[in-house]
Amino acid sequence: MDALGVSTTRALCLTLSGNETVKRPWYSDKGVIVTEKVAITTRVAPSFLRVGHVDLFARRASQVGATELAKQQHKAIIEHLLFREYADVLPDAPLQERALALLDAAAGRIAGMVAGWIRVGFCQGNFNSDNCLAGGRTIDYGPFGWMDRYDPKFSKWIGSGNHFAFMNQPEAGYTNFKTLATAIEPLFDEDRRDEVEARAQQAKGLFLEAVYDVWRRKLGFASCESAQVAVKLWSRLEKLLLRGVDWTIAWRQLSAVLDNVAADGISEDCLSPLRLAFYDPPSASTLELWLQFVVEWTKEVSTHSQKAEGSSQALKSAAARMRLGNPKYVPREWMLVAAYNAANEEVFAPVLELHELFKKPYDEQPEMEAKYFRKAKDDDLRKAGTAYMS
Repeated sequence: MDALGVSTTRALCLTLSGNETVKRPWYSDKGVIVTEKVAITTRVAPSFLRVGHVDLFARRASQVGATELAKQQHKAIIEHLLFREYADVLPDAPLQERALALLDAAAGRIAGMVAGWIRVGFCQGNFNSDNCLAGGRTIDYGPFGWMDRYDPKFSKWIGSGNHFAFMNQPEAGYTNFKTLATAIEPLFDEDRRDEVEARAQQAKGLFLEAVYDVWRRKLGFASCESAQVAVKLWSRLEKLLLRGVDWTIAWRQLSAVLDNVAADGISEDCLSPLRLAFYDPPSASTLELWLQFVVEWTKEVSTHSQKAEGSSQALKSAAARMRLGNPKYVPREWMLVAAYNAANEEVFAPVLELHELFKKPYDEQPEMEAKYFRKAKDDDLRKAGTAYMS
């Protein structure tokens, strides 16, 4: 995730027990019990303070008849959050002013993190306030997954519900931010709490703008002023992606489409790189819709390019930007399953290979293409433990 450019906690090490194992049921209608080795992953970050932590102390401090200790503890956890995560936020100002400024900074961090998830095709899966770090870093790598076939309601965990599904993550992130804002309110007298609410309302636009900027980056526009154009294009492109298309491959191959148009103009042949992304063979009418989209998209890219660039160069520049924002390789579940199954037999070469692959997810790495730059197999899209988890 760090190599993908998305804010995250980091994995320091995996410690495997030499003799302890655990038995648990596996996905089967025959009551299969599997034995697995016990292991612990150690993660590192400046802090692991969650929005839910601050919320817990706020609830205690805001109860009728709350004790002075509860109020002191609430103040202390906010001070600790500032110390660990936002030390540069108005360091010499009174606590209340720092708390308001903290909200502004936290909104930017959380919005940026969630927008990053959309950009790289990641679904956290259980994004409640207990699984949202107040510092805005990805955590709780439990029911997570990277998406294969595009589905706005995608999640790996069957308990995610639509509210934690892929395209609903920005709204979930904003809900968590509002929980953080509410958790800071007990610091303020009643006559100042509207300032906290105002910060929360302002942040809603920030979360929306962060997603708009994702479409700008993914479609190759250079200027932030092009975000609204990118949003309109996305609304059209999404309808095409819903026709059985791989999220990661489609975005990556669209950059090759731009290169083709820059070199040879628009024709059905320019769409050839996209064929790698289709799970179902596209009909002639679908290809025509793709071609219509490419016509509109390339026109907008050329219109919004730097004035010094000609149309062909503008498309080439946009394609290069797209390859910096659309990863070629992401940790798809079928890759991980193969690697940890091998590791369970003490064959670690697949794990090490993936570790090297994901260090440079935006690089072409042609020697890895046949193995890892491909769609999920049909079985991987349906198989329990790979397609979904409980």
